[in-house]
Amino acid sequence: MISILFDVGQSAGGFPWDNFAAYFDGVTLGIRGEDTVYDFEPDRLVNVYVSSKPSGYGYVEVDSQPVITPMPYQWVPGSVHRITAAETVKGSTFDSFWVFNSWSNGGKQDQHFVVPETTTTLIAYYDEYIDN
Repeated sequence: MISILFDVGQSAGGFPWDNFAAYFDGVTLGIRGEDTVYDFEPDRLVNVYVSSKPSGYGYVEVDSQPVITPMPYQWVPGSVHRITAAETVKGSTFDSFWVFNSWSNGGKQDQHFVVPETTTTLIAYYDEYIDN
């Protein structure tokens, strides 16, 4: 078990540190608000599948890195990851493109995803548009 205590205060410039993420061997711990303690067991991982419809490159970023969907991950329950769907993606023809519609979990286009206790799949849904 690893315990981490974050003391959330103000920066030298007077701006509150109200959103902080720490990275440990590919695990992201995020906090927001007052002093927060995170306890987790590094050997207890959950399968998370990040996908899009349609699938491929350019639709989704995970922790600010573009990925080819579908993409499997093994993350610690309770860890926080930034999942972002592109607003638009060029289609297969010169006059078509894909526009983000929604996430399967109902989250925002750019969201901080808290990993649940069980296997889950996140899907970014897109609508195809043809510019005539």
